[in-house]
Amino acid sequence: MAKDTVDFSSCFGYTKKYPTLCKGRSAMRFHIMWRRINEPEDAYRDFFQTNDIFEAKDFAMRLAFDETNWVYVRDTVRDEIVRDFDSPVYRETV
Repeated sequence: MAKDTVDFSSCFGYTKKYPTLCKGRSAMRFHIMWRRINEPEDAYRDFFQTNDIFEAKDFAMRLAFDETNWVYVRDTVRDEIVRDFDSPVYRETV
């Protein structure tokens, strides 16, 4: 019988640890989505996940610094693209 593997990308943020999410296998709230400018519109893929809006902003800004990347942050709880990182609705914990 094979051992269960743990996908650490969904359990740990870059600067924060979310150990309770490993047990329940819940997804993170904010997803940084990216694609190269020469790829089709439907080629966006998940680059990073976190529950912290400021961490999501930091990763999105660093990734978007390269002009060959197109990046956006998706809020899975509100099911929308984040347009104002300073809005209080994104600081709520769910």
